[in-house]
Parts: sequence; C-alpha cells; structure tokens
Amino acid sequence: MKQFLRVFTLTMLLFFSCTGELFAQNSTIDRNEINSTHKLVTHYLARQNYDSSIYFADKYIELSLKRNPDKYPIHGYTRKVLVYIHFNKLAEAYHLALETEKKFCTVKDDIPCGQCDEIYKKLSELMSKIHNYRKALEYLDMACSNTLTRNLHYKKSLLYVSLKMEDSAYITTAEYIKIQTKKDNSYALIGAYNQHGLIAKKIGRYDDAIRAFKHAIELIDRKNIRRGLKPIIQGNLGSIYFEKGKLDKAYDYLLLDSKGSLKQNEVRSYANAEVLLSRIELKRNQKNKASIRLQQLYNTYQFDLLYSQNNEILELLIETLLSLGQTKDYINFSKKWLALTKFEIEIKNTAYQNLFDAFSKNSINSITKQMEFEKELLDQKIVLQQKESERQQLSSWFLIAALVTAIVIGLLLFLRFKAVQDKKSALKEAHLNLARQEQEILKLKVENESQNVQALSLELEVKQAFSIGLIKELSQFEQISEPELKNIEIYIQNELEIKSARAELQNKMGNLSSTFYTDIKIKHPTLTDTDMKLAAMIAMNMSNKEIGVSKNITDASVKKAKTRLKHKLNLSFEDDLSDYLKSFLGQ
Repeated sequence: MKQFLRVFTLTMLLFFSCTGELFAQNSTIDRNEINSTHKLVTHYLARQNYDSSIYFADKYIELSLKRNPDKYPIHGYTRKVLVYIHFNKLAEAYHLALETEKKFCTVKDDIPCGQCDEIYKKLSELMSKIHNYRKALEYLDMACSNTLTRNLHYKKSLLYVSLKMEDSAYITTAEYIKIQTKKDNSYALIGAYNQHGLIAKKIGRYDDAIRAFKHAIELIDRKNIRRGLKPIIQGNLGSIYFEKGKLDKAYDYLLLDSKGSLKQNEVRSYANAEVLLSRIELKRNQKNKASIRLQQLYNTYQFDLLYSQNNEILELLIETLLSLGQTKDYINFSKKWLALTKFEIEIKNTAYQNLFDAFSKNSINSITKQMEFEKELLDQKIVLQQKESERQQLSSWFLIAALVTAIVIGLLLFLRFKAVQDKKSALKEAHLNLARQEQEILKLKVENESQNVQALSLELEVKQAFSIGLIKELSQFEQISEPELKNIEIYIQNELEIKSARAELQNKMGNLSSTFYTDIKIKHPTLTDTDMKLAAMIAMNMSNKEIGVSKNITDASVKKAKTRLKHKLNLSFEDDLSDYLKSFLGQ
C-alpha cells in the first residue's frame, strides 16, 4: 500500500510540473506573438499597406482576447481604429471606436483608470476632423484624470485653439509644466515644455514659445536624456525665428534639425526642416539651391510623408521651378500635384462625408433614445406628481385638522387662563379690601392710642405735681430718716420716668407713617398686633432696654422676640432686621 501511494504521488508531481511548464511556455509564446503582431501592424502602416495592416490588426485583437479578454482587447481595437484613420476610413473608425467604448468603457464598473484613454483620444480626433471641437473636447474630458498625459493636455490645448479659447489653451499646457516640475519628472518635463512652446507659437506668443523650447533643450543637455527629441525641438525653435523674420538664426536651428532628424530617422521632422530651409533660401534668392533641396526631398521620401507635407513640397517646388523658368520640370511636378490633390480630395471628401453621416446617424439614434428616455422620465414624473398632489392634499387636510385642533386648544387655554386671572384679580381685590379694613382699624387704634397718650400725659402731670408736693411734705417730718426719705423719692421718680417713657413711646408710635402698618401687614399678613408693635419699636431705632422697659420684659426676652419676628418676616441670618423694617417707613 505504501509503495502504491509513493508511486502515485511522484506521478502527480511529474504531471503538474510538466503541465505548468507547458502553460508557462504557451503564455510566453502568446506574449511574444502578440508583440510581434503589434510590430507588424506598425510596419505595414508605414508601408501604406491597408490590407496587411487590417489583417494583422484583427489578428492582434484575436490574440489579445485569448490572452486577457478583460484588458488587452481595448488596446487591440484602438490599433484597428488607428489603421482606419490612417487610411481615411473614418466612418469605420468611428463605428469601431464607439462600439469599443460602449463595450469596454461604459458597461463594466471595474475598468481601471486610464484604460480607455486611447479610445477617447481617437473619438476626439475623429470629431476634430469634422470640426465638432466641442464634442472632441467632451471625449478628452472623459479620460482618466489620474493618468492625464502630456498628449491629452496638448490635444485639449489644440482644441481650445480651434475654439478661439487661446488663454485656456495656454493655461492647460502651462499647468502640465507645473505638475511635472512638482513631480521632478525631467523626462516628462522636456515634452511638456516642447508642447507648451508649440501652443504658444500657434497663438502668436513667440517669445514665450522661444523660452519654452530653450528650457526643453537645456534639460536635455543637462540631464542627458531624450536626445532624439533635441533636433525636433531645435526645428521648432527655428520655425519661431522664421516667423519673427530672424532668418539667420532660423536657418542655423533648422540645419541642426535637418541633420539630427535624418540621423534619428525622423523623416517627417526632417521634411519640415527641409521645407523651411527652402523657404529661407527662396527669400535669399537662392532658388536653384531651394529647387534641388525640394526635388531631393520629394523624390526620396514622398511615400513616407503625410499628404499635407507632400502637398506643401510640391506647391513650393512648382512655384520655384516657375520662377526659374524650368518649364518641363514645372509641368511634370504640376501634374503630380494635381493628381495628388485630386486623389486626396476625393478620398477625404468621401471619408469625411461618411464620417459625418455616421456621426449624424449616431446622433439621431442618440437623440431618439434620449427622447424615449425623456418620455419615460416624463411619464414617471407625471405619476410622481399625481402621487405628490395626493400626498399634498392629504397633508393639507392633516394640516387643517391640526390647525383647528390647535385653535380649539388655544381657545380653551385662553378661557382657562382668563378664569384664573379673574380669580387672581378677585383675590387681589379681596386682599386690598382686607388691607383697607385693617388700615381703618389701625387708624382707629392709632386714634385710641393718641387719646390714651393724652390721658396718660394728663395723669402724669397730676401725679407729678402730687409727687413733688408729697416729697416736700415728707421732708418736713422729722421722724422719717434721711435714707428712707431718699428711697421714697427715688421710687417716685422712677415711676414717673417709666410713665413718661411709655407716654413718649405711644406718642412716637402714633406719629409713625399711617401706611407703615398697612404696608407691612399686606406683605406679612400673619403678623399679630404684638408683632406689629415690636416692629414699630425696632423701626424707630429703640434699644433693647427701651423696648424691655416699654413691654416690662428683660433684654434676653427682647432678643428672642426679635428672632421670632425675623423668622416670621422670612429673613435670613445675615439680613438686618432694623434696615428691613425701616424700608416700610419710606413707602
């Protein structure tokens, strides 16, 4: 059994290792085949071979789908769109770009940022060809902001130039320079300065363009990177000096571009430099030199150049040959120019018309779908409005019911409040009536006290006279000793002083403000007559001794009486009883 398990394990390990190697080998082959197919597409594009370019573009898509159906196909379809655009099959390019965008860029939610940027750029390029610059700008704005490259910035700036938004064009490329400066990315910064210079040239800001190009060249020399781009930038700098009329400087820079671009096999940059060199030579009246340069350029590179470049070369060459009087060559190159122009116009007219028709058809379909969608939205909106109307109507009924309820409750509360206020008013009136009655009683008491004071005063006068006479009579009796006589005299005088003090007290109490008793009684209705008299004595600043003599009590009893009175008046320990009672004298 153990022998069997050992053999089985070794067999499985061998199987998995072999299949793994085979899988890795197939993956490598697939990747290598994809790369070689991509190169073939580029090769046949350069050779202007449409059939081979399309064949290998389709094969590139097929291999990409097999390798990774979620990622690589977008790049494959983009290459095929490029082939269509290159051969002026713009309608086909537009349809394929739209289908790719809908399939890979709008349906899936997990598309990585930047994966669809190339498709958006191609759609933008196609819209630019039919001068729909706004739509072209919309497609570029759909590109991922995290992967916004200098090409996207530059393309947006070109669209701004076409829309006569020159400040926006200038700011866009200038902003990209700031971004790369902050990142300290010298490689990208060189391209950013070059693109910024081109935009500045297009909007006529030549000095800014010169500074930008020189910055780019200085970075190339200092960092020793992107040296292949230096001749092209020198050519751009030469074209600026040509526009400014500084032909010597322009010629020097354009020669550097011509030699450097040819060495780098940058044929189109080389052709641009040669054309400008020819123009300078014509301005210098070096017509033969210009003619030779243009003929060599056209005869050698006509199949590698763009239509616009060939057209410019032929037009300039025809003009030069005519001025030189070389009729035979003039007629020969004129025929070539006519044939080229006719062919290009026919192709472009057909291509642009097809693209315009395709765009119009797509726009009509989009508008139709939009109208249908808007109709559905309108129907839904009507239903929602009906429901909202019903809800608002129900809410209105609830609001009215709540308002009526609130009014009823408010009315009931008001009636209850009014009844309470009426009761309070009646109670207050009763208190006032009671206070008035008590005031009348106090007035009667005061009058009675005044009468008592008068009677007591009369009695004191009589008794005082009697006492004085009695003292005189007693002083005549010899049998009464001097000390005994003195004691009798002191007793009589004390009696008179007490009576006098009481009379004076009653007189003072009678002279108190008539409202004193009323006010203190209203505020403290629980006070007794005894409390009221004590309060009056305290308000008149009478000492404890004077109060004690008046009431025939001791000083300690007076203090206790004051404490009880203070408690009845709801005063704290710190409050001054005398000050509080005096406050009623001024009211």
